[in-house]
Amino acid sequence: MEEIRPGDTKLFREAQDFVNDTWYFEPAVCRAQRDGLKSLGQFIYYDAIVMHGPDPDLKEKISFDKIRYEAIKKTKTPANCGDETEYLNIFMSVRVELMKREAGHKCNIDRVQNMQQKFLDAKNLDLNPPLSFTVNKTAFKIPPN
Repeated sequence: MEEIRPGDTKLFREAQDFVNDTWYFEPAVCRAQRDGLKSLGQFIYYDAIVMHGPDPDLKEKISFDKIRYEAIKKTKTPANCGDETEYLNIFMSVRVELMKREAGHKCNIDRVQNMQQKFLDAKNLDLNPPLSFTVNKTAFKIPPN
């Protein structure tokens, strides 16, 4: 195994950012925008695709695409004349139910229920600060601009 030298840190970080942007961030935000979702919906999609990965063929028990597919079976996206809050509530409900079925995901439900759901219940679809939330017993606060 080759050691990463201090001079290599920048290149390593650039590679990480490229993978994140290409595989997760850009696909999640683009899909959310096509579905008519605002900032909170984009964040929810991004979190789901990072945690569960994409799976356009719907072969996995849980994936971003599986969650979205199941949610769309129950309601319309805002781009298809659906209500954004209703759609996101269903998307997160489907996600939590699928996560509960897999032991490896049960401990990660907290951030969906105690952060994302809190913002949605407050109808903060644009994620306007201040934001305060608790995840895994740690409190966070983002002050107003």
